[in-house]
This record gives sequence, C-alpha cells and structure tokens, in this order.
Amino acid sequence: MTPRRSRAAAQARLQVWALLDLGLYPIPVHPFTRHPLVPWGDLDRLGYRPGIGEARTGQLAGGRPDRWVPLMFEWWDRWPYAGAAILTGLSRLLVVDVDPRHSGHHTFARLAQATPLPATRGVRTRHGGIHLYYRTPHLVRSKGGQLGQGVDVKSHRALIVCPPTPGYSLLERHPIVPAPEWLVARCHPVSRPRAGRVRDPVPPDAPAAVAALTQALQAIKDAPPGQRHDIVYRAACRVFAITDSDHIQAALVTAARQACEPRDWRDRERAVADARAFIRGVRVHER
Repeated sequence: MTPRRSRAAAQARLQVWALLDLGLYPIPVHPFTRHPLVPWGDLDRLGYRPGIGEARTGQLAGGRPDRWVPLMFEWWDRWPYAGAAILTGLSRLLVVDVDPRHSGHHTFARLAQATPLPATRGVRTRHGGIHLYYRTPHLVRSKGGQLGQGVDVKSHRALIVCPPTPGYSLLERHPIVPAPEWLVARCHPVSRPRAGRVRDPVPPDAPAAVAALTQALQAIKDAPPGQRHDIVYRAACRVFAITDSDHIQAALVTAARQACEPRDWRDRERAVADARAFIRGVRVHER
C-alpha cells in the first residue's frame, strides 16, 4: 500500500470507529454509487447479534462489536476511499428516512406535529434528506412510504448509508434513543409472534412438538450461507412457541452447531437461548 492510500485508510478507520463505539455495524460501500463492496452472505460467519444494552447509552450489550474490528481493518485497507453503510438489522435500528425528492419533508412535518419524535442521532443525506436513528428491541419491516409519502423506514434486512460517504454528514449529535412505542407498532414488528399463536407449551413428546422440532432441524440443516443465524433463531422460536424443554433446546443447539463452523458454535447457542427467552417473555406478557 502506498503512503497516500495508507493515510487514507487510517483516516477512514478513525471515522468508522465512531460507529463501532455506538454499537453499529458498518460495511464499506462505493463512495459514489453507494453499492456494498462486500457480499452480505459473508457476514453470517460473525454469528448472532448481541442484545440491547442500557437505553440511556444507546449501546449494544457488551459495548463495541469487537468482532467487527478486524473486518473493519481488512475492508478499509482494501478500499481506503470507501464510504460506509450501517446494517440496520444487526445494529437493532429503526431508521426514519425522509426524502424531500418525494415530498417527504412535508409528510414528516405533519407527522412530527401530530406525534413528536424524541431527539436522536440524525444524518443529512446526499439529496438533502434526513436519517433519524432509533434503537429498537423488535425489528420492523423495511418499507418505502411506511410513514407516508417520502418517509421510508429501514430496519429488518436493510442498509443505511452514512458518513464518511461523500454527501452525508452528521446532523444531530444526540445519542441514539429508543424508538417510541407508537412508532414501532405503526411499522409492523417482524420479530414478534402473531397474536394468539403462542400458547402454553405441550410436552416435548407430543405429536405437534415432534413435528415442529423435525421441521426446525431440517430448516437449520438446509440453511444457506448468509441466512444461517436468522434461520436458527426463527426456527427455534417456532418450536418454543409449541413446546419448551431443555431436551428441545439441546437438540436445536446440536443441529445449529453441526450446520456451522466451530468458531460460530457459541453464537448459534446464543441464538437458540435468545429464542427460548423471547417466547417465554411473550407467554408471560400475553397472560
């Protein structure tokens, strides 16, 4: 690497490091087309995302996603002039995207007047729009016009371009605050089971439980690269919505470990454990 590229890479890493300190997961993008420079499927080897930390800090449990650090050095050494985009799903974000090219600023003004949004981290986009970052424990559907004409939402399986990409700048230096409950509800959470579907668990040897476990084990076995940790989590949720036992959890963990590399074992175990805890929490809430 030439001295000039080396200096550019070092400067870019300093800017991206601030995103890591916020518990965000950035990837490099082309500085002008904004297309990702790395395949999303490769990110599956990093395993299951951590949980949510203290709301007042807006950081993920465990602080900075340290497993991202070597990748950050690898990526920006290779593309020292790359921009950045945040994986909103892994980062547990709900981003309100206001696009003035489609009258989003008028829609957002009416929305903010009717239901004010709390101050949070904001980014100005290349075309004069705004991205508002909110943390959410339940990812929501990423959809254009979700909050009205020109006001999109980015969360589940989405990217949001950010500084140091040319044309993007930090607008508000507030910490990332939790998304208001009304906003999450309006955007249709994708990680919450449908109402009425979570009942008291049946015995693990019941026909419905056996069938659910068999289907989940096959889904985990057939999971393609790039989707494995999400499939493990969803499959485990479906099983624990029907039955709940240490035996079931052990079977799911064994299948998840067989479908991944040894370095990912702990992450897959965490995915299964998180699914069980989530379904148990929903049962308690529905009572």
